[in-house]
Amino acid sequence: MLFIFGDFDEHENLAVNLSSQLLTIVSSPFLKYTFGEYGVVFHFRSNEPFVDLKEYVDMVLSEITEQYFLMEVTKNVDILMPRKLKKDFLNIDDEKTKTEPKTGKINIEELKEERKKDLKNLSFDFFIPIFDPNSTFNTKKDVIEPTVDEILDKITERGIESLTEQEKEILDNYGKRKDGRR
Repeated sequence: MLFIFGDFDEHENLAVNLSSQLLTIVSSPFLKYTFGEYGVVFHFRSNEPFVDLKEYVDMVLSEITEQYFLMEVTKNVDILMPRKLKKDFLNIDDEKTKTEPKTGKINIEELKEERKKDLKNLSFDFFIPIFDPNSTFNTKKDVIEPTVDEILDKITERGIESLTEQEKEILDNYGKRKDGRR
C-alpha cells in the first residue's frame, strides 16, 4: 500500500496518472486507489522485492512529494473507512465490486494494452523524472578528473590499492608525458 501526502480532493487525473506510473511494478489484476484532501492511497500487489519497490517509488515520486508511506499489507492491517468502500479497496483481485465517489481502480491488463497503443496520452514527461529532458536524471554531469597531486595524496593517505582504474590511467599517462613518450 502506498500513501502519498497532498491535496488530491479535486485532482482525480493526478491520481490516475500517478497510478499509471506504478504499472511496471504491479502484479495484481487491479490497482485500487482512494483520494481526498489528505492525499491518495494506492493498494496493489507486486512481485518486486520490497527494496526494489522502494527504490522505484523513490524515483517516481522524487519530484512530486517529500513524504509518502510504502508498506506491506498483512492480515493485521486495519483501515477506517465505510465498510463497502473498505471491502472494495482491499479486494485487488476481484472485478465484481461497487466503486464509491472519490475512489477508483485501474484494470492493469486493459491499461497495459491501452498504454501499448498510445503512449503519448500518459504524460510520462511530467510524472517519471527519467523521461523528463530537464530532470536531473538527464542532465550531463561534468566529470572532474583528479589532479596528479590529488592522486599522490590519496596514495599517501590510503595506499596505492585505493586508486580507481581512472586514477591509475591518469598517473600512467602523466608518466608517459614526462618521459617524452606519447
